[in-house]
Amino acid sequence: MIQGSLGAIYTQLDALADVPQYVAPAAVEVQAQLRRTASAGTTPDGVPWAPTKDGRRPMTNAGKAITARAAGNNVIVELTGPEVFHHHGVRGAPPRPVIPTDKIGETLGQAIRRGVVKPFRGQK
Repeated sequence: MIQGSLGAIYTQLDALADVPQYVAPAAVEVQAQLRRTASAGTTPDGVPWAPTKDGRRPMTNAGKAITARAAGNNVIVELTGPEVFHHHGVRGAPPRPVIPTDKIGETLGQAIRRGVVKPFRGQK
């Protein structure tokens, strides 16, 4: 929320215009959140992945395959390794989404907010 005198409001709006300072902390939070969900064996929205044919939890190291970084005004999320194939479904196996592909859900949206709020409030 922006509060205060008109001068203070303009100062806060000027700070908002400097988007790159907010992107890097948001990328850190996004990476941490996506690694948490992948390490838990769930989609970014928290839906559990289908088990393997023998009933085990798939992709137990998927969290390590996720990176997020700031690039200008954007957060770039990358998935590498064999997890990419499982993300989309491979050899008749069901897809096991690791990173968002069509929308940012509530959980990831909250991670972005956490990252943006810290520099806005002057926190480290």
